[in-house]
Amino acid sequence: MAAGVRSETSIETRGASEAHGEKTTVGDAIRAAECGSDPCSELLGGPKVQATPLLEGEGSVSMDSSACQRTNPTGMGPVLPGISSSSQRAPFRLFPAPAPAPDPDPDFRAYDVVMPFAHENLDVYKLALDFLVLADDLVEHLPRGRGHLADQLSRASTSIVLNLAEGAGKFSKPDKRRYYLSAAGSTTECAAIIDVLLRLKLATDETHVLAKSMLERVAAMLVKLAKAQEG
Repeated sequence: MAAGVRSETSIETRGASEAHGEKTTVGDAIRAAECGSDPCSELLGGPKVQATPLLEGEGSVSMDSSACQRTNPTGMGPVLPGISSSSQRAPFRLFPAPAPAPDPDPDFRAYDVVMPFAHENLDVYKLALDFLVLADDLVEHLPRGRGHLADQLSRASTSIVLNLAEGAGKFSKPDKRRYYLSAAGSTTECAAIIDVLLRLKLATDETHVLAKSMLERVAAMLVKLAKAQEG
């Protein structure tokens, strides 16, 4: 019974439209689809178009392509039968959501990535640190009452490392040369203190030979660095 009423209503609607020369618009087609009618198949007698209600976020109506053979001049889809192409709006394009960014590596720590300083690439700097360890061991084993010698050796051995690092960090050659020469002066001071410790029997012969050989190499490299900054 419902089908009969729907058919009669469709015939009356088509007759009224033909009598007045009216064309069905996109809005009429969508409203008809929402009401359950099929304007394309009823007006033209063609295959039935399955119109689906619009969902939230969608901007076009899906339909069977066999119902519409003409091509939309806008290139955005088929043309609805009985509807002028000028009255059709291009359907919305639904773009996929961008892929989420990958999770950061939990084992990565930014503070682990440290660029080396200029002085850290110098062999003389590494050797100066080795002598600093040796000097500290000598200071720890000095007897009571020799604090002035301990303080002097500790300051001079640390001065070699600090002046060398500061000189490597300077940009001008005169500044570099001045700090390298200061480090070389502290090296000579350490060599003299080692001789004093040996004479006072506060250091062994083996420690004296090892410390003096290290200081000689440090002094030679520092003088070479200082000469390279001349001119």
